[in-house]
Amino acid sequence: GVSAVRHTRVGLPFPTGGAYSSIGVEQDGGVLGGTGDYQKIDLEGRWYTPLGSSGSKGRLGAGIQYVLGLTAKSGFIFGDASAFPTDLYSMGGVQFGIPLRGYDEFSITPNGFDPTAGGSAASANSFGKSYAAFTVEAGARLSQMVYVDAFFDAGNLYRTAREYDPTRLFRGAGFGAALISPLGPIGIDLGYGFDRVDINGAPAPGWKVHFKLGNFFDVWGEPLSVANVAGAKPRKGEHVAVWVDGSRYAGDPRAIELTQHLDVTIEVVPPYAKPTPFTAWNGN
Repeated sequence: GVSAVRHTRVGLPFPTGGAYSSIGVEQDGGVLGGTGDYQKIDLEGRWYTPLGSSGSKGRLGAGIQYVLGLTAKSGFIFGDASAFPTDLYSMGGVQFGIPLRGYDEFSITPNGFDPTAGGSAASANSFGKSYAAFTVEAGARLSQMVYVDAFFDAGNLYRTAREYDPTRLFRGAGFGAALISPLGPIGIDLGYGFDRVDINGAPAPGWKVHFKLGNFFDVWGEPLSVANVAGAKPRKGEHVAVWVDGSRYAGDPRAIELTQHLDVTIEVVPPYAKPTPFTAWNGN
């Protein structure tokens, strides 16, 4: 696959201006050989505009910085990707797939909202071949390490690219806070899912708390999965290998809980090379 990225954001890890845009195109199988035969296109745009500041006393970038942000993402798969379920899309929650706050993990499906979904388990009906996701947020960067915001999310998952309809969306809104700690970013969001239903199909909107001890890939706005590491995708014959404290890790790399002095290495292999343990902590 190939990808192109343009990045002009300022004030990272919590941007106060600029933009980020990316496009990724992937071909699997077909003329390249292999067991699959599909094309995948991922589009993403993030835009930030400053709304002013307070307490800066005339110093550029100091004080509380207010910002308005807009994120728009879509993805499409054309062809037969049934042999590569990790390349399909899922939606809901914040830990796996495409985030949608106010809803449980894997609860947004091509068949609609699944009131029985939750946790880390997903059914075959949880995945689709296209999606649309949008976020509008009004935030305040209290410091380089602390950020709070009010957000409005909207998104949906579709069975095929032909069914893509960005006017048919599940909605969520709420408040959040994020802190950059020595263990990585810690975030908590309180989201209200407007379009939730109960097992009988009756409207059941409600609040959902999302707590996350995440990773710096989220701060950088980059993907992290067994199929995509910051835009680096395994080619034919390759795969992503994850090492934790010198041992191979077989789970989702996003689910690794960061603790002090934890040594994590992520590689696209082959060639295979067991990483050398990092020991230069200098007493920290």
